Amino acid sequence: MDIDFVPPEPKPTWLPFDVDLIQDRIITAVLAQHDGVNRWWAVALMFGSDALVIEVDRDTDEVLLTYGVVAEPEEEPWLPANLLSEFIGEPFGWCWLGRNSQGYVDSFSISLSDQVWPDFCFIGAASSLTCRRLSQMSAP
Repeated sequence: MDIDFVPPEPKPTWLPFDVDLIQDRIITAVLAQHDGVNRWWAVALMFGSDALVIEVDRDTDEVLLTYGVVAEPEEEPWLPANLLSEFIGEPFGWCWLGRNSQGYVDSFSISLSDQVWPDFCFIGAASSLTCRRLSQMSAP
C-alpha cells in the first residue's frame, strides 16, 4: 500500500537553555504562579538564586522553558508549590520535551537523579500546567 505522507514543518526540538547549567544541581525550592490548588500557570524549579521556569502559553497550551533569575511579577506572585515539595533537596537529572500530534511542545518530563528515565511530566492543557508522576509498569 502506498501512502503519501507529507510531514508538517518541524518546530525546533532543542532546549532553549544549556541543560548543563542545572544537571545534577540540587533543587532548593519550588515556586509557582497558581490558583492556590493545583492549577499552575508557571512553575519555577529553584537552584539557589537562579531557576528553570516551566510555564504554559495560555493560548496554545505549549510548554515554555526559560532559565535565569526569577523576578517577582506584578500581577501573579510566586507562591510555594506545596504539591511539588518532594522535589526540594533532589538533584535535577535528565529532561525531555514532548510534542503532540499537532506539532506543539505540550509536555516537559524530568528525572530527579541520574536516572535515564523520567519521574515527572509537566503537561500544558486547558490553559494551565499539571504535573504527573511517571512510574514503571510491572507484570501482575
